[in-house]
Amino acid sequence: LKNILKLQTKKHYLLITLNQSYQEKIIYGQLPIDEKTERKKRTKNEGYRHIQSVCLFWLYEGGNFLMSRIFICYSRQNQDIVKTLAKDIKELGHTVWFDEELTGGQNWWDQILERIRKCNIFLFAIAQEALDSPACKLELKYASDLRKTILPIIVADGVPINLLPPNLSAIHHVDYQRQDKQAYKSLDKAINNLPGHKLIPEPLPKPPEAPISCLGK
Repeated sequence: LKNILKLQTKKHYLLITLNQSYQEKIIYGQLPIDEKTERKKRTKNEGYRHIQSVCLFWLYEGGNFLMSRIFICYSRQNQDIVKTLAKDIKELGHTVWFDEELTGGQNWWDQILERIRKCNIFLFAIAQEALDSPACKLELKYASDLRKTILPIIVADGVPINLLPPNLSAIHHVDYQRQDKQAYKSLDKAINNLPGHKLIPEPLPKPPEAPISCLGK
């Protein structure tokens, strides 16, 4: 990159960085304006020496991130296909997270909610088990309350699309059941054609309490 890439907008921006020290500062996709100004000055004064590791982007209305952080909400009964789905998403150049290694309890739930707050796209892996899961229902509602971009992906058959909850039925879904080349292309197209990311509400909505059956996803 030869210049700092900037896109005109209002008063919010996102700092995208490869430096570990700055990754922790990307909490909700926004940083204070004074830090933005200071970072811009430092970068300019240093003659853009850090341009390959730090890029300052302005969020713009209707715009999408070049690389998305995707959270996958799913039922453990569908873990095998979700692992394949996550692999394909990574190959498309995005970062993806799902709770394959967490074991349950309050700490598990707190990490889930934190990951939802940090994601750009909330992917709901549609299967009857996920639709019936108390944890998945709470995660979906929290993502909706945070105004996250939601992407429904069908990973199992036997799900009546016309009976999906409103926050899923109103969105175009992708059929990923066959996990073939066509499904891969449809997934790529769906991610690229998602509407622009919305700024999260201020103040943040109250996070849901951990479901009683934290291990029942």
